[in-house]
Amino acid sequence: MTTTEELAKVTLAHLRDPEGRCARRLDKEFGNESGHRGSTLRFAISNRLEQAARLAQATAERPRAVHFPTPSDLPVEQQRVFDTAVRWYLTVFGERVATALDEGDFVTARPDLGIRLAGRVGLRFQGDAGAEVRILRYAGRDALPTDVAATPEVLFALLRQADWARGVEGPILVTVADVLRGEATEARVDAPAVLVAAEAWLAERLARIRARLVDPRPAPGTECAWCPFIGSCPAFR
Repeated sequence: MTTTEELAKVTLAHLRDPEGRCARRLDKEFGNESGHRGSTLRFAISNRLEQAARLAQATAERPRAVHFPTPSDLPVEQQRVFDTAVRWYLTVFGERVATALDEGDFVTARPDLGIRLAGRVGLRFQGDAGAEVRILRYAGRDALPTDVAATPEVLFALLRQADWARGVEGPILVTVADVLRGEATEARVDAPAVLVAAEAWLAERLARIRARLVDPRPAPGTECAWCPFIGSCPAFR
């Protein structure tokens, strides 16, 4: 029997843009090969902020600035970015009385598709606004979505939390907020309907990924700078 760890690892980045990375790297990631570990600095701010956001609403109350102390162990530049993110987070969510729900597992096994979905799913809450999912961006390259329910982050989040989403009574309030640009958009989505669309989206993206794996030759480019498999890449020998 195939274990969860043996299933092919698929992340939001893979699904968002199946043609956007070198086929060799995609093949190795999909096949669960390990490369060198990159820097985790880019996650330092998001990890701290989202952990604080959960703790701030461990019980039904509003998040306040006191719940988000500036991390003293981060460089000054990152402390300033963190403080900016906190300010905008509170601007968007500061009046919402809610309780943070369990973060859940980091992966969702889909043995029916031979994959495991891995990655963040946003912040889940239950409160005055009902069931809620908050998707946070940090100066993302893309503009905020006009159709929240069709956003890759939202589709991925609901696929990863399908059992919970199906059990919610009524629509789920989904907010996509860029906490460095100070922008947010939200919508109430019908989870069962969105999950049908999400499954179709997942199947279409997986087909595109698998088509690229037929001939996984390297394609040198700017992405090579942060590829974890560059050390053994034949393109650089």
